Amino acid sequence: MIVKRLKYITIFILLFSLAFFNESVEAKTTQAKKKTVKVNKSKKSSSKKLIKLEEKLLTDTILSKGIRYKNLLIPDHRRYISAHIIEVDLTYKDVGLEVLKAGNQINELKKIREIIEDYDLSSNRRILAVINANFWRAYSNYPIGPTIKNGYVIEMKTHKRWSSCLFTKDNKPYIDNFYIEGTVTKKNGWVFNLISVNRRRDSLGAVLYNKFAGDSIPYVPINNYKKEFQKALDLARSDTIFQDSSDFVFDSLAFAREFQSNKRFAMLEYGLPKYTLKILSETAVNKDIICKVVSFDTVPVHIPEDCFILSFGNETPPYYYPQIGDTLLVRFATNVHNDKIFYNSIAGTPRIVRQGRISNEAVAEGSRSRRFIRYPLPRTAIGFDKTRTKFYLVAVNGNNGRESVSGASLDKLAYTMKHIGCYDAMNLDGGGSTAMFVNGRNVLNKSNPDYSRRISVALGISIKP
Repeated sequence: MIVKRLKYITIFILLFSLAFFNESVEAKTTQAKKKTVKVNKSKKSSSKKLIKLEEKLLTDTILSKGIRYKNLLIPDHRRYISAHIIEVDLTYKDVGLEVLKAGNQINELKKIREIIEDYDLSSNRRILAVINANFWRAYSNYPIGPTIKNGYVIEMKTHKRWSSCLFTKDNKPYIDNFYIEGTVTKKNGWVFNLISVNRRRDSLGAVLYNKFAGDSIPYVPINNYKKEFQKALDLARSDTIFQDSSDFVFDSLAFAREFQSNKRFAMLEYGLPKYTLKILSETAVNKDIICKVVSFDTVPVHIPEDCFILSFGNETPPYYYPQIGDTLLVRFATNVHNDKIFYNSIAGTPRIVRQGRISNEAVAEGSRSRRFIRYPLPRTAIGFDKTRTKFYLVAVNGNNGRESVSGASLDKLAYTMKHIGCYDAMNLDGGGSTAMFVNGRNVLNKSNPDYSRRISVALGISIKP
């Protein structure tokens, strides 16, 4: 009996072991199959990652002889950078580069469509394409950086070490860290240094005003605080749709401080000696501007179209003052390229292509914002080729809700500018200000092609009709 029981127990153990072995084999087989499936899936997913996006040219249009508009999709990992490009051949004599100042006044903002309309009414040329240009100061609305229009210096001071692009009479562009100094020389050789142009910040030093300062000096555009506050608030609200998180938010306290500051600075001009200078020669930078003293006053004075107003601070001895009938030389000089005579300029930051190499110089120029430098934002830029005969105006879309299209970091913008042929290039105001108008329509905003936020300065391409 015992032998039989042992026999049955042995058989049972063998059967149990066999069943366990089969089960483990099946489990291993199942696991192997799962691994195989995972490997296959990973291969499929990796194959998707390996799909390479190709550059796409969506639009290529000749606007006029020497002026071409393109919309190019440039691959950026899984997305595209949508670059709108105006390519200008500067060798065509009928092609012009135009610095467009909103309201033809230093402290005005306007929509690009309004800026174009103002230009068309006052000029015998026609604007074909426009982009936004300078950054500007909140609430005072002054453009930031050297700004020149047809030889008239609207803004002289450079902010930090920001870049500027200055243009000669034949539209040759030069990008550099420009600094401009202004002087006035009397016939006896005495030289007065100008501390600023078109606005006074204290009661000392000599200031030169021109037609972009307003219709009179001192010019106080904000006499009614409540009215101006409501106007500024309404403008800020109307521009909300263009803002991204890098834009400033309207601050009532900051507006109040700026209001009082501007009024105080304007009041400094009351009682200071002011001379009206008749302009007798062409206005330009790095060239003497011959002027004749035609009148003197200390009360608010009107600025004629073809005149400067020279204002002396409290510390100036009376024997330094010129006499009516005297000839004065006004000169604005640059720190670099001072052998070139410049007639127009815009400013921005940073330089992104230098002598054919990508060179994001944001930190060197004083910008450290991580968002400004690295985030994929809407951007605006200008550049030119090595011969300075091909000039490029570029605007990069934001994503506009489309997953396939992104904005650009400064590095990606630099790559874009070099990719299209720029030997030198610089970044302009971007974010919600980014706009490009072609034949009067904003090509970045198809849902509302007439609309843009208000800006201080634009850069346009014009032709003779």
